[in-house]
Formats: sequence, C-alpha cells, structure tokens
Amino acid sequence: HNIWRTGGPPFIMFLLLTLLQDIVSTIYSETQYPVHKDLGMFVLIITSHGAEGGIIGSDSYHIKLTDIYKLISAKNFPAMSGKPKLVIIQACATPHTPSTCKSQLLLRKHK
Repeated sequence: HNIWRTGGPPFIMFLLLTLLQDIVSTIYSETQYPVHKDLGMFVLIITSHGAEGGIIGSDSYHIKLTDIYKLISAKNFPAMSGKPKLVIIQACATPHTPSTCKSQLLLRKHK
C-alpha cells in the first residue's frame, strides 16, 4: 500500500489500492481508527472500474455502492456518527457481470 498520513486536524490519508479486498479492508479498518472522534468530517474518494451500482477491483471482485455506504454508516463508524461523510466515486461502466458470491465473501469478513 502507498500510505501518507498527516497528524492533527485536518487528518489526511491517501491510499493507492487496486484489489477490492484491500479497498474494503482499508475502509473497514479506517472506521475503527479512534482519531475520527476528534475530526469534523470524513471524505472517501474511490476511482475504479465500475458496473451497474457498484465498483470492480483489479482482481475482478465486485462490491455494491450500498455496501460501501454501509461500511461508513453510523452503526459501523460510530466515531463519525452525526458528522458529514462525503463519498466521491469515479468509475467507468463496463459490461462485466461480477460474481455475487465473491462480493458477499469480502463483506462477510467485516460484519
């Protein structure tokens, strides 16, 4: 992973991830990081290949956008409950039809 962090507000972390498992794991891990309770907002930017209603990693795994939103929900990200969360997703559309069982396998690990 290519990671760059700055300390103290504002807190910034840049990641270059291509495998969907790494993307999902990193979002989940970030929601567990306690520094967020002292911050005012959370911004998530994802650029990837896309499919109808989701994104596809370089490993051909697929995740629905609604599942990404669940990862950063107040229930799963309590330190940011009641604070704004900005999600920017840039994904090209492809005719690729992802396997739903691959998607479910990735999410099951983080519930």
